[in-house]
Amino acid sequence: MTLTRLEFPLRARHAGTDPVHAARSIRAGGHNTACLMWLDPKAPHQWLPEDSEITCSRCADRTTEK
Repeated sequence: MTLTRLEFPLRARHAGTDPVHAARSIRAGGHNTACLMWLDPKAPHQWLPEDSEITCSRCADRTTEK
Protein backbone atom coordinates (compact mmCIF):
# COMPACT_ATOMS: atom_id res chain seq x y z
CA MET A 1 0.00 0.00 0.00
CA THR A 2 1.50 3.32 -1.08
CA LEU A 3 0.75 6.38 1.04
CA THR A 4 0.78 9.97 -0.13
CA ARG A 5 2.52 13.07 1.20
CA LEU A 6 -0.89 14.37 2.33
CA GLU A 7 -1.41 11.29 4.50
CA PHE A 8 2.01 11.62 6.21
CA PRO A 9 2.99 15.31 5.88
CA LEU A 10 5.33 15.62 8.89
CA ARG A 11 8.99 14.71 9.26
CA ALA A 12 10.43 13.57 12.58
CA ARG A 13 13.14 11.46 14.14
CA HIS A 14 13.91 10.18 17.58
CA ALA A 15 16.55 12.19 19.39
CA GLY A 16 19.96 10.90 18.37
CA THR A 17 20.87 9.35 15.07
CA ASP A 18 17.69 7.53 14.12
CA PRO A 19 16.35 7.82 10.57
CA VAL A 20 13.91 10.51 9.44
CA HIS A 21 10.33 9.22 9.40
CA ALA A 22 7.24 10.36 7.53
CA ALA A 23 4.71 11.02 10.30
CA ARG A 24 1.19 12.24 11.00
CA SER A 25 -0.84 13.19 14.05
CA ILE A 26 -3.35 10.65 15.27
CA ARG A 27 -6.36 11.17 17.50
CA ALA A 28 -4.86 9.17 20.37
CA GLY A 29 -2.57 12.11 21.15
CA GLY A 30 0.61 10.88 19.52
CA HIS A 31 2.05 10.49 16.07
CA ASN A 32 2.25 7.51 13.76
CA THR A 33 4.82 7.00 11.02
CA ALA A 34 4.39 5.54 7.57
CA CYS A 35 6.34 2.48 8.77
CA LEU A 36 3.81 2.22 11.63
CA MET A 37 6.26 3.21 14.36
CA TRP A 38 4.51 5.13 17.16
CA LEU A 39 6.10 8.43 18.18
CA ASP A 40 5.15 8.88 21.80
CA PRO A 41 4.79 12.61 22.56
CA LYS A 42 6.55 12.01 25.90
CA ALA A 43 9.61 10.45 24.24
CA PRO A 44 12.34 12.76 22.94
CA HIS A 45 12.06 13.29 19.22
CA GLN A 46 12.80 16.13 16.83
CA TRP A 47 10.47 17.72 14.32
CA LEU A 48 12.23 18.49 11.08
CA PRO A 49 11.40 20.80 8.16
CA GLU A 50 8.69 19.36 5.94
CA ASP A 51 11.09 19.10 3.00
CA SER A 52 13.54 16.88 4.93
CA GLU A 53 14.47 13.72 3.09
CA ILE A 54 12.92 10.52 4.45
CA THR A 55 15.82 8.27 5.45
CA CYS A 56 13.80 5.49 7.09
CA SER A 57 13.75 2.83 4.36
CA ARG A 58 10.44 1.41 5.60
CA CYS A 59 8.76 4.85 5.48
CA ALA A 60 10.26 5.50 2.03
CA ASP A 61 8.96 2.17 0.76
CA ARG A 62 5.44 2.97 1.95
CA THR A 63 5.25 6.56 0.66
CA THR A 64 5.29 7.96 -2.86
CA GLU A 65 8.37 10.04 -1.98
CA LYS A 66 11.77 8.41 -2.24
